[in-house]
Amino acid sequence: MAADLAVELSRAENWGRFRAVGPYLNVRLASQTLFGGACRPIRPRPARGEKLLIEYLSPNTNKPLHLGHLRNGLLASAVANLAEFAGFEVIRVNLLNDRGIHICRSMAAWLKFGSGKTPETEKKKGDHFVGDYYVLFARKAAEDPSLEEYAREILRKWEAGDEEIREVWRKMDTWVTEGFAQT
Repeated sequence: MAADLAVELSRAENWGRFRAVGPYLNVRLASQTLFGGACRPIRPRPARGEKLLIEYLSPNTNKPLHLGHLRNGLLASAVANLAEFAGFEVIRVNLLNDRGIHICRSMAAWLKFGSGKTPETEKKKGDHFVGDYYVLFARKAAEDPSLEEYAREILRKWEAGDEEIREVWRKMDTWVTEGFAQT
C-alpha cells in the first residue's frame, strides 16, 4: 500500500517527495507546499523598513500560567516569524500585566481574608496562592457586592501611589513571578 501511495502522490506537481520504505511512507513536503499559501497574503509588497509589534502572552499576575499561555506564545512566535520573512522589522513584546482591577481583586481578598498567610505558610506556588485569592474574591463578591468597591478603592490608592498598597502589590507581584519562574 505504501508503494502505491508513493506513486500516486508523486504525480502531484510541486508537492515534494514520497518514498515507500517497507510498510512506511516517507514524506518530504516542498517548502512552497507548506508555506506558500500562508505567505502569499503578506507578500504582495515587501514590508522593508516597516515596524510591527507582536505582543506575546502578557499574563496577568493574578493567576497561574496554563496551556493557553503556551499556545498563545507559540502563535505569537509563528506570526512574528512570518512577518519577519515578509520583511517587517518585528518587535517582540511580553509584558507582565500586573496593574489594574484584576490584581486589586486578589489584593482585596488577601487583605480581607488572608490573615498574614503566604505561599510559604500554605506550601503553595506563589502564582497559585494569589490565583486562589482571585477566585475567593469572585465568590465572596457574589455574596457581598461591597467587595468590588473595596477593590476599586485599592486601585485608586495604587494609582495615587499609596505606599502601603504599593507594598502589598509588590509582595503579591513577587509571589506570582516566582511561581511563573517555577513553572
